[in-house]
Amino acid sequence: MVTFTPTDITLLIGATSTALASVFLVIQRSRCTTVKCCGIHCERNVDDLEAPTESLEAITQEEVEHRLSSTLTNQQVKHPSSPARPSVANLVGNLERRV
Repeated sequence: MVTFTPTDITLLIGATSTALASVFLVIQRSRCTTVKCCGIHCERNVDDLEAPTESLEAITQEEVEHRLSSTLTNQQVKHPSSPARPSVANLVGNLERRV
């Protein structure tokens, strides 16, 4: 006699539910108006998924460089070139000078 552990049962339920969800997802995304599967017959209306695409304006290289340069200048103003935290060598050097 074969005995199943709780882990085996959990994996079986997970695999079965994943397979069923995948089948339903494929059916939902299909463009079929008639679905016949396992004795089930369904007629449905399929929405037109091909919505008109919006035209996007092309971004020129000059615009990109301008945006990047303004970003870089803002970062340089916010973050000076000197480190925010002194390095260990600076701390040790300051301690040696005090002694």
